[in-house]
Amino acid sequence: MKTPDTVSFLQNHILTTKRVFLYLILLVSIFSGCGSDRRPNVLLILVDTVRSDHLGCYGYDRNTTPTLDSLAHSGTRFSRVMSGSPWTLPSMTTTFTGLPERVHRARLQNTTFYGVDPSLPFLPVMMNRAGYRTAAFFNVIYMSEHFGFHRGFEHFDCQGLVELSNSRIAETTVDDFLEWLDSDEDDAPFFAAVHFFDPHATYDPPSPYDTMFADPSYSGDFGKEWGIGNDMLEANSGQISIDADGIANLINLYDGELAYTDAELGRLFAALRARDLGEETLIIVIGDHGEEFGEHGKFTHGHSLHAELLQVPIILSGSGVVAGSVDSTLSGNIDVFPTILAAAGLESPDNLTGRDLRISLSDNQRVLAASGLGESREACVRELDSKVIWNVDSDSSYMYNQALDPTEMLPLPADSALLDQVFAYWASPPDGDPGPVPWTEAVEVELRDLGYIK
Repeated sequence: MKTPDTVSFLQNHILTTKRVFLYLILLVSIFSGCGSDRRPNVLLILVDTVRSDHLGCYGYDRNTTPTLDSLAHSGTRFSRVMSGSPWTLPSMTTTFTGLPERVHRARLQNTTFYGVDPSLPFLPVMMNRAGYRTAAFFNVIYMSEHFGFHRGFEHFDCQGLVELSNSRIAETTVDDFLEWLDSDEDDAPFFAAVHFFDPHATYDPPSPYDTMFADPSYSGDFGKEWGIGNDMLEANSGQISIDADGIANLINLYDGELAYTDAELGRLFAALRARDLGEETLIIVIGDHGEEFGEHGKFTHGHSLHAELLQVPIILSGSGVVAGSVDSTLSGNIDVFPTILAAAGLESPDNLTGRDLRISLSDNQRVLAASGLGESREACVRELDSKVIWNVDSDSSYMYNQALDPTEMLPLPADSALLDQVFAYWASPPDGDPGPVPWTEAVEVELRDLGYIK
């Protein structure tokens, strides 16, 4: 027979047991939630001057990019990509602001450079405010603090001078990134932007990549040293003519630069796996613009809006990405900003037109725009495989069907509806109003930092 004291003891014991049980359940849910809800690391790989048709996973017949091909196989490759600009400054600004060039207004105009307006939402600033460790490893002056790219990065490392061959090479870039990664013991997720400048002219890959595709017996004028100073200006103005052997040699060396960069990316990705960071890191690989090898009479980049300059790779892999997928939705660097914010659990500003690249779209009727302010002012829009280019100064326009004419050699009359969209894009009201960059001062500062002047 149970006494009142016994009943009270049992009731208290049962109540205590329930409380302990509920507390254990709460602890399990908390700790399991911490694991599943942890925001991913984000590694943004920016490869300068890389055209997608020179990558194996995009159909190239040379084995230039086995690492990126493998990354595409393990993740998602985007088959219809158009960059927003044919040169670095406006293209990279689009990547970090989610805005097209006609809106953010980072540009070259009448020999004056304009950087990133500090009033615009900037990806590293938003990531840092959200608790991410942030680091940048850039290798061209257009992405230096002079142009406003330092904002939001706790660790900012920009090296290299425009059009000079003394930029930090891929091996050292990877070493510097890994040194930072190992030196920071903070448990917060990281957002790192790592830029590779190697495919940019001059095309001078290290051994053995310098002879991987190029003939070492070539003795013409268009070798490893070509692309310094006035070389490109002379070629594009018609002062000099690059013969077929010279073009082939430049392409061979360029492919060697891609192969070298790809090998160093392989070392970087292996280092992530060795540190057990592979599965919890979202990797985004993107090119800022392509490169010309005389397809439309020009060399290097910045001179037109043709396919060789705007069609760049986008590859996603890792956390939250569908494996072994090819996404044919029209995409561009304008989509990087909202993709990374969404991965971090952040909302994008209302005025963005980009999309989260991790989510496939059932409706593929997107229209993307691009513009260039180089030798001629041009703007273009693309919808699916139709692309219209309009020259602002001559008021001439033409269209290409990229499904039938991927190299854009057969101009067609412009579709009036798409042409109207080009006009509308050109008339876009600016959000940004950046001040001029003191170009001479910026170059002098970089030269002084590198020890070339006192």
